[in-house]
Amino acid sequence: MPAETRAVLTGVFFGTAFATILTPGPNMMYVGTTGAQRGPAMGALAACAVVLGGMCYTVATAIGISAAMAAHPAVFTVIRVAGIGYLIWLGFKLLFRARDTTPLPPVPHASGRAFRGGLLISLTNPQLATFMLAFLPQFVVAGRGPVWLQLLTLGVTFNGCALLVMLGVGTLTGTAGRAQLGGVRFRQVMRAVAGAAFLVLAVRSASALLG
Repeated sequence: MPAETRAVLTGVFFGTAFATILTPGPNMMYVGTTGAQRGPAMGALAACAVVLGGMCYTVATAIGISAAMAAHPAVFTVIRVAGIGYLIWLGFKLLFRARDTTPLPPVPHASGRAFRGGLLISLTNPQLATFMLAFLPQFVVAGRGPVWLQLLTLGVTFNGCALLVMLGVGTLTGTAGRAQLGGVRFRQVMRAVAGAAFLVLAVRSASALLG
């Protein structure tokens, strides 16, 4: 492949990757809310968790599990329903706490909860599997090595970009939350916005599932 063609292909890959990552979705909302409520360190931890979920789907794509999932709609449907249920639960939880002005109490094992929540959000978002399966093969080049290795390399690169963006989101929202009157008002707004966004995403996913 000529160098010019490789350069164009690389540019298209990174352009599409960042455009996709920067599109608000469950992962970004979770990272932003966690950062706003618990500070930049927890926001960064949540970012690592959602990207780890993306890496799981990357590996699945590389070894063919995503293709098998797409071939068996029942498995795909179960994952989607679980994801919708979790989004609804998380959305109502945040909305119910939107007016709460009390300082956040210390939470035992808060880091573990933030990490598990981020991983669950990511793994119950099967659109990631669909996206990886549709997106990554477009950049596989014949004759450049094993297909699975190319897919894995592309996926790791994509998730590396996602990690940079998510770390920025978690850190910035965490810093902003601390700076605004102790973060109380900021946390209220973030809870309301994130809760509503999670419910909208759940409704949209349910509509797509039923339609």
